[in-house]
Amino acid sequence: MARIVPPAHLLPSKVGGRFRMTPRDMDRADITGDQAEAAQRIGLSIFTDMSNNGFSLREALAAIYISGLSHAVSVMTERDH
Repeated sequence: MARIVPPAHLLPSKVGGRFRMTPRDMDRADITGDQAEAAQRIGLSIFTDMSNNGFSLREALAAIYISGLSHAVSVMTERDH
């Protein structure tokens, strides 16, 4: 039986007592449970709206990603002021 090998650019890192694969050069943010729940609600809301309006999975995921980038920029801008 073949062994599954992760891509070379994914490195195991221990997070919260368990191992997690983290892409190289990707920033990590420590967020509270409430912040994680809010992000999940936003993502699910965008996905639901996009799906109900007939957009493809690719378009829905792109919208969620762009929304996340927008939120990150606004948080970083507020933090710098």
